[in-house]
Amino acid sequence: MNKIEKAILYFIALCICFGLGSMAGRAWEYKDISNMEATNIANRVGINPTWSDIRHYVYCDVLKIGKSRADIESELEKVGLYPTKEDDYIYSGNNFIHSEVGNLYARYDANNVLTYKGKMVFSDVTSLSCP
Repeated sequence: MNKIEKAILYFIALCICFGLGSMAGRAWEYKDISNMEATNIANRVGINPTWSDIRHYVYCDVLKIGKSRADIESELEKVGLYPTKEDDYIYSGNNFIHSEVGNLYARYDANNVLTYKGKMVFSDVTSLSCP
């Protein structure tokens, strides 16, 4: 292997190392921001600052069958989730909340009482259940 080939390989190795280091740095930054977002939500609603506790809170405490639409929407707003007015989908514009909690679906009866709750999985709605 001549000097030019060695130099090219060395340059490629450096590019790969710097690229991987940069990606690892972004992953840590994403995790830190995600944890800060979870902490902010937890402080607003009074739960532990973990995404699993936030999911449980939303799926089981907020979206409780028999609960009024007004109460649900008020509690969802504290988490950063918002129902659409045209249909019964619940979304978040925040990427962290969206990726951790997901797109949700809530169906209400004529009295605006929750009768069904689900989560969007691809183009289907699957029922949410709580332990």
